[in-house]
Amino acid sequence: MRHLLSFAFLTTLAMVSIGATRPIEEIMKTPVKELTPEEHAIRSEHIKQVRARIFGENVVKPNSQQGKIVIVNEQSKLPNAEIEAAVAAIYKCAKFNFEVVSAGDEAKRPMDRAASALGDFKAQVAVVVVDDPETPAVLVAPENQWAIVNVSKIDKGLQPGPLYARLFAARCRKEIIRTFSLLCGGGASQFAGNMMGTSSIEELDSVQEFIPIDMERRWTDYLAGHGVKPAYIRTYQQACKEGWAPTPTNDTQRAIWNKVHAIPDRPITIEFDPKKDK
Repeated sequence: MRHLLSFAFLTTLAMVSIGATRPIEEIMKTPVKELTPEEHAIRSEHIKQVRARIFGENVVKPNSQQGKIVIVNEQSKLPNAEIEAAVAAIYKCAKFNFEVVSAGDEAKRPMDRAASALGDFKAQVAVVVVDDPETPAVLVAPENQWAIVNVSKIDKGLQPGPLYARLFAARCRKEIIRTFSLLCGGGASQFAGNMMGTSSIEELDSVQEFIPIDMERRWTDYLAGHGVKPAYIRTYQQACKEGWAPTPTNDTQRAIWNKVHAIPDRPITIEFDPKKDK
């Protein structure tokens, strides 16, 4: 009787397990819980603290960042915060010296404003954001080191409604990043399905808002010819190994410094071989 009950229990458990099985198509439809801004901030701070305890905080190599790239806001249709968000996305990839300014000179012709931006703001490269019905969505002048993004042409095909502002802002951010890339040597990426490979305004809606990993090298190589170089940032441990770390200022940095510069307990010894001396 005991064996019969055990068999019945195991059979029931197996049937429940089989009944709970879901095909992969259904599993993939389950929405992933995204972190709230507060949770994301807590996680980022935790990771930062862990890395700092192990490798030391990031340090910048002196005089590594050179030149300046200015983003000039000449319009009011797109909030300035969205322009800053696009610049922040670029900065995460390559630590160039960016400056975002609101010039407020909308009466000036876009091309004239772009041509004067380099001198006005003492920059090597300029991207000017305008709202002008007569100007194309994008103008890129690599020989002149400036480009124009025209937001008045970026809402093409968007329907008025609750999502209009979000879709319009996302398009503009992508177009600013894409235009900067076109101007600074990143005309295309080896990775498909990103904003660098789009050929129409509407196509921006079909790609995610991320920058391919090969863009940093393309920008860095190109902009070096114009005197623009990104900040060279490494952990304190890496800086010690490369020989340019600043003097340690806390216990973590002192421990890393002493460990990297310590004399080996078992230094390498080479025995003399008289046969090789001949």
